[in-house]
Amino acid sequence: MIIYCHSGHSAELWWQKSQDKLERFDNLTVINLPAEATQALAKFTQRNMQLQCTLQDGQVWLSNNTDSVAIEPTVWKTTA
Repeated sequence: MIIYCHSGHSAELWWQKSQDKLERFDNLTVINLPAEATQALAKFTQRNMQLQCTLQDGQVWLSNNTDSVAIEPTVWKTTA
């Protein structure tokens, strides 16, 4: 199971409270997406959007015809 967090400070607070309880799950990965990147990505939304995705060296690049956003996820927990 993978949990993606993207709420900035509130995600960090959630992780601080939940980390000890979630560490016991061997099949769980928790990944935080930076709030700035997800907010920038939200501006891409449109009815018939087409996005290109590039994955390289732990970074995710999403782009449309005019703009691009780099996302550097932080892995808070990975499967054992």
